[in-house]
Amino acid sequence: MLPLLLIIYSIAGPMGAAVDLGAGEKERGTLEPLLTTQAGRLSLLWGKFFAITVMGLISTISSLIGLYIAMKQDNGLFHGGAASLGIKTILLIGLITLLLTMLFGALELAISIFARSFKEAQTYISPLMIMAFVPTYATYMMDAKNIEDFYFHIPLANVSCIIKNLYQVYITTPILEQLLAG
Repeated sequence: MLPLLLIIYSIAGPMGAAVDLGAGEKERGTLEPLLTTQAGRLSLLWGKFFAITVMGLISTISSLIGLYIAMKQDNGLFHGGAASLGIKTILLIGLITLLLTMLFGALELAISIFARSFKEAQTYISPLMIMAFVPTYATYMMDAKNIEDFYFHIPLANVSCIIKNLYQVYITTPILEQLLAG
């Protein structure tokens, strides 16, 4: 479930900021005065891109913290099912999430700048989300041990497969070794 949630959070997290920093500024009439300042167009674009990335990461991290807290509840839905991830796993999954958030932030910003209004930008971004969900859901029920190699060549399905393999290597294997030894 973790790969699915990370991909969904990486898509949905930067969306609001991207739509507002592109089409929202055009609609409010604040983009043209911003372009007349001494700041270069490329530096404005990079600033918007990094702001979108930071907002996407904050959204993703907040959602994961909430999920972790929910998993730690003994009487909750997950009944204390939180696994303890190793630092290597957390760093690798964090890097993958960062790159995925940057990718979707850039795509959503480009779509937002292309759109003429806030609603039009949201309409254009909606198919992007649907297209991203298809390969993610295709690998949702697969076991990390039995994933075919061609799934690693499909965009977004490969991200889901990598996260599943990281989880399998750093979580499931040590637990199985402890169970077999004990």
